[in-house]
Amino acid sequence: MDVNELLAIGSALTTVARLHIKYSVNMVSERQLLRSKRNTYMYHEKFQHLDELRKSTVQRPQKIAMALEHSVGCCGELCMICYEIADSYSFELTENLYITNLYTYHGDPESIFNHSFLLLHQSGTLNQRVVNSSLRDVPVSSSMHTLSRSYQGLDNAVIVDPWIYAATPLSELTAHILRAEELGVEECYTAGVCFNGEKEYKHTNLNKDSFNSRAIIPMDIMEGFEKEYQLHLNSLSRYKLKTKNRSIHIPRNSGSFVKKWPHDDLKYDHLLESQRLIPASESRGSFAKPRGYESIRESLFIEIDDYQRKKLNEQTRKIHEMQLFINDMINSASSCMKRFESSKKVSALIELRSCLAENIRRKPGERHKIISDDGLKLVFEAATKIALCVRGKKFKQDIPLNKLQQTKTALSLIRNDHRRYAFESIDGLSLDDFRQIRNSNEGKSEKYHRLIRHIYGGDFSIDLLQEPDHKAYWYSQAKVIYDGLKRKPRYTFAQQ
Repeated sequence: MDVNELLAIGSALTTVARLHIKYSVNMVSERQLLRSKRNTYMYHEKFQHLDELRKSTVQRPQKIAMALEHSVGCCGELCMICYEIADSYSFELTENLYITNLYTYHGDPESIFNHSFLLLHQSGTLNQRVVNSSLRDVPVSSSMHTLSRSYQGLDNAVIVDPWIYAATPLSELTAHILRAEELGVEECYTAGVCFNGEKEYKHTNLNKDSFNSRAIIPMDIMEGFEKEYQLHLNSLSRYKLKTKNRSIHIPRNSGSFVKKWPHDDLKYDHLLESQRLIPASESRGSFAKPRGYESIRESLFIEIDDYQRKKLNEQTRKIHEMQLFINDMINSASSCMKRFESSKKVSALIELRSCLAENIRRKPGERHKIISDDGLKLVFEAATKIALCVRGKKFKQDIPLNKLQQTKTALSLIRNDHRRYAFESIDGLSLDDFRQIRNSNEGKSEKYHRLIRHIYGGDFSIDLLQEPDHKAYWYSQAKVIYDGLKRKPRYTFAQQ
């Protein structure tokens, strides 16, 4: 088979895989694709999805489904999808064509530089070596550069490497490495090449009569691959026709070729020979040409930035409504407490409200950090526990419920008819339990006791609410949270 026929398959696989798996969250080191977006909402969410996928113990079909659902995956997930697409498609082949899952191995199974890729080839010797081994990390060649010389039949082999958006003839490995350098991942290609004989799906022959019965890849993706593959075949046909009938290009400054002198024949022959020596990577023109770096970067950044603006607007609304929620508690405090600016309880609540107000009051150009959901959880916990703290002496042991001292700030949590706040979408911050207590038929004391149990949990001593050390802790915690939300990155996301 011609190398361009293999290239049409590899390029179509790469294009379709990257159409559905857009985000590789391990490209965040210096010079790499997502370096400037590593502190965005999109990146954090995609990283969490990939972490869940990697840690899950589900089977291969479920892993592929998870990667496709969240559009996230690194070299391993992308190769897995390309392999399954190729294995599920019925190619019209008259010769054996193998697809083999290989990887560069840096000596440590956990190395971040180990990199998985696929090789389309017709080498019976390489295929036989893979078939006959059931060991892990079996060496194939000492490096990517020696791979083509290590086995017969790799003259027309094609590297299918969706992680760097490229399918490249093995004979043009230098161009492939330059592509990796462009994305800042060239170090992944500096080690020996191995395969994992323990894997069930390490190789397959694409010359077969029927589809893969596992049907792991959704039908719409298979249909998309068929369309993309046919486009590449059509492009290849036009390319072959163009190169077959290509006329010799004569530079403008070369003069007329009206044969007047014998040396004109020599000049013409020289131009003909120079055109024949054009490298394959350049002569291929637009056929199966990898996507440009700027094009990839721009399309990803547009999506990430749009999502970031949307999430920042949503988060700003959550912060604003948490501020209103705390403001209601402050307004519900007794007039005696509000008269004294030195009231530690009201001051602590005001401090929590202030940290929220400052965060959303900054000018758009200055708001490089915004409070995250975890930060709002801290504010909510502190505000509700501060609301329960009471003045006076320590409670007597086993105090009756009807004698329990109640605070107006805490009562506002179950007296006010709370509308649905935006921050309630955060896990653990729903006010439905407060609404349920408010609408119950229990007495006032029973409702207040349920409120305390809900905020602190079941294992709680009532007299703790009036312990000086306990109250001092939560009063000071407001300051700690205020400072933490302003400075600590783990409570915030950077705006790009």
